[in-house]
Formats: sequence, structure tokens, C-alpha cells
Amino acid sequence: MSDKIVAFPGAEPLPENPITVEREGYRYCAHDRITLDEHVRTVRCTDCGKVFEPFDYLLSNALSIQRAWLSHKEVMRKASEKAETVEALTKEEKRLKARVKLLKEKAEPSIDIKGKWL
Repeated sequence: MSDKIVAFPGAEPLPENPITVEREGYRYCAHDRITLDEHVRTVRCTDCGKVFEPFDYLLSNALSIQRAWLSHKEVMRKASEKAETVEALTKEEKRLKARVKLLKEKAEPSIDIKGKWL
């Protein structure tokens, strides 16, 4: 048996790969600044350049506004309920303080000692 390894015919080394794929680095963009192109009728993010389908963009924003409106309405309702609760508790506190004062006056009459009231 021979210790020498023989390559198959036509087994030359591969050439460099002629195709490369460049991947764009991950960059988060909130799409806060939008440009509307009237001529081409496109909606494009000014920061990252992403082009949106106009109807989908409008629908997405409409849904966001609708959710925000409903959230605002709910928060205002809860705030109103809390304000009513605070008002009722304030009235109850005043009533109870007056009641305590009246009961103290009935239970312990004031005595004048050396010109001071107890």
C-alpha cells in the first residue's frame, strides 16, 4: 500500500467566490420624520429612507390615534371617578371632625384654671 495520497483528476482548488451579500446593519428607526412626495405619491421616512405604502401608513396612524383617544377617554373617566371619591371623602372627613368636636365638648366640659381653658 502506498503512503502517498493522489488527488482525483480535475480536483483543483476552488476559485474565490464571486458573489458576496452585504447585509445592512441593524438600525432601529421610529420613523418620526416623514416626507410626502406629491409627484411620485409616496410616503418616505426622512431618517432611514424606508418607503411606506400610503394607505397602510394612513391606516396604521389612524389606528394609533384611535387607541390613544380611547386611552385618553379611559384615563379621564378614572380621574373623574377619583376626584368624586376624594370629594366625598373630604366631606366625610369634615363631618367626622365636627362630630368628634361635638362629642368632646359633651364629654369633657372646659374648666377655667388660672384664666386658661383646657
